[in-house]
Amino acid sequence: MLESSYAITSQRRNRSEERMHTGYMGTWHWGGLLVFAVVFLIPAWKIVSKAGYSGAWSLFVFVPVINVIMLWVFAFSTWPRNK
Repeated sequence: MLESSYAITSQRRNRSEERMHTGYMGTWHWGGLLVFAVVFLIPAWKIVSKAGYSGAWSLFVFVPVINVIMLWVFAFSTWPRNK
């Protein structure tokens, strides 16, 4: 009897803690993601546009590994603006 009441109490506690952490982290997660997008996407869009490429190429900033490859491609390719 004691073990089963402990298990039920423990399950309730875990569920309430899970809800608390999920809600707390969810708000901060999406807010942080929005700040990250604004801080990196807007300048990247401007730089890529000034280079003569479509600003949509700046969306690769958010793709791991591809972002580093695209940085090197943009750095060492001939830009359409300079042609």
